[in-house]
Amino acid sequence: MKSTLSQNQRIVVALIYLGFLVALFKLIGGNISALIWNISVDESIWFYSAALMIILGAYIVEPFFTKPSDAIANSTAVLIALLGLTLKQDFLAYTAAFTYAVIVLGLSILYLVITSTFRIWKSAGL
Repeated sequence: MKSTLSQNQRIVVALIYLGFLVALFKLIGGNISALIWNISVDESIWFYSAALMIILGAYIVEPFFTKPSDAIANSTAVLIALLGLTLKQDFLAYTAAFTYAVIVLGLSILYLVITSTFRIWKSAGL
């Protein structure tokens, strides 16, 4: 898939999505001042995760595909966000999201280990 957006255009689109996230957060009853100043609020964790994934992931770092090293970074970020929740029982998809992130992390590490091993074998003439 070929992207026709330049880096600057992707940043603009990411900022537009960030604006939609802020509007969605406010629409579902979130307090914008608590979002900005009280980072320990559990309901804001989805906002921070989504904002970082959109801005850093989808439009700046990986506009075409996700490399295994990016999947490791993304799944680690998801795991850190999930482990940071204080009311895990209130997050209905906690177990599914945690399991998915662990599987993606494990498969990405396994892929990197296997490809590195094959490169070593190939360079050694095995």
